[in-house]
Amino acid sequence: MGVGKKIAAGVGALALLAGVFVVGRATIDDPPARGLVIKPQPVTRRTLSDVLAVTGVVRRDETQKINSPVDGKVSAISVKDGDTINAGDPVFALDGRTAYAVNGDFAFFRTLDVGSDGPDVLQLERTLAGAGYAISQVDNLFTEETRSALTQWQIDRGYGGATPEPDETVSISISPNSAGYSVGKANTIAFTIVPSAPPPAPAPGKTRGGHFVSLLVKPTINVSVDTTAVDEGGHFMLTFTSDVPPAQDLSVDLTIGGSATGGDDPTNGDDYSTIDGDFVFPAGETSVSLPVTDVFVDKVVEDSEDITVSLTDQFGNDPNYIVGPTNQVRVKVSANGDDLQPVFTLEADSSVVDEGQQVTFTVTSTVESNLDQDFTLRFEGTAEPGSDYVEPDDRDFTIAAGNTSLDINVQIRNDTLVETDEFLSVTLVPDPMGDPLDPPYVVGDPSSAEVRIESSDLPEMRIVG
Repeated sequence: MGVGKKIAAGVGALALLAGVFVVGRATIDDPPARGLVIKPQPVTRRTLSDVLAVTGVVRRDETQKINSPVDGKVSAISVKDGDTINAGDPVFALDGRTAYAVNGDFAFFRTLDVGSDGPDVLQLERTLAGAGYAISQVDNLFTEETRSALTQWQIDRGYGGATPEPDETVSISISPNSAGYSVGKANTIAFTIVPSAPPPAPAPGKTRGGHFVSLLVKPTINVSVDTTAVDEGGHFMLTFTSDVPPAQDLSVDLTIGGSATGGDDPTNGDDYSTIDGDFVFPAGETSVSLPVTDVFVDKVVEDSEDITVSLTDQFGNDPNYIVGPTNQVRVKVSANGDDLQPVFTLEADSSVVDEGQQVTFTVTSTVESNLDQDFTLRFEGTAEPGSDYVEPDDRDFTIAAGNTSLDINVQIRNDTLVETDEFLSVTLVPDPMGDPLDPPYVVGDPSSAEVRIESSDLPEMRIVG
């Protein structure tokens, strides 16, 4: 590098340093009001972090398993998913007897009676006393006082209770002692122990021990129907009655039977609208009617059918209602469809078929019947029966009861003959109405089908020389 270039370079470096100094002076010494302050910083590597703040309520969510020490059918569920259950709320019903939630940490896993001792007894007495039932001393011992309070608790909630305990008698007699005394005429006394659960109710107005007897009587339920015969397009109504108003809602089970079919779609073979297998008999009522049951109108020839509805005995040894003597009704659906006239049509699954294959002809009726539907076919064309196709044994065919169509399969024979295309034609023959028991039919459109039979055989050419 020459001297001139070195001087120039030095001047350039000096100018750059001066520029840096000027910028530094301008950015550091100038007051903030004059503009953006730029403060040089060394370049470093840093980690960027993003903080997400979420607000909400944290709570414990746990699942409790509910067990029952007795067998039975769950007849009602009183809670839904997500509900909060408080002490005293009904949870479910077993054979119509409602189970209520109570406070406590100990499961009621056994049958309690007078003399039972344990923490489950203490929990039971705390529940009864907290609900206002008289228990003088809350402890671990199940006494007659505990049983009396529990009985009243059950009666207040409509429990039928177990079989009432009978009156018990205690007798005390003087034993004879000839050496010391003689036994007089009044030598025996007896007293009766009345059960905590009241006995069967006496006649109206009667009392027991100076107190009016209050006993929940199990309702006796019967069923009736407003008509015993109905035509298609009609309807009927079921009514259930109770001799006494139930103290609480009762889940009553039904058995639905008969030859008719329940459902919601008459085009699928259903005969009447669905009747549920159970219903709720409201507390305080003596009669309840189910929604009207409709009998559908369909295009089916049917004999008479029936619908039966029966009251079902509750599962278990202690049902909360009694099935009365009128526990089943039967509704007859009249025979129908005699005015329906079937229309028959015929189609083939193919219009061209090779030798050795099979062709299917389908005959369809517009009416479904519970009787067989007979019809006749005619086979004709240039194809010869026996040599070109397997001839059916009979020209009379039957659509079986309950069906609306029939497939007739015809096997085409395979030979080695070189021949032109042949035709097989199948035609529905109008109903001759020879048998009055068979429902007449009308030949619809299409009433015939023609199939062309192709031969794959070719002539063999040879040359002789």
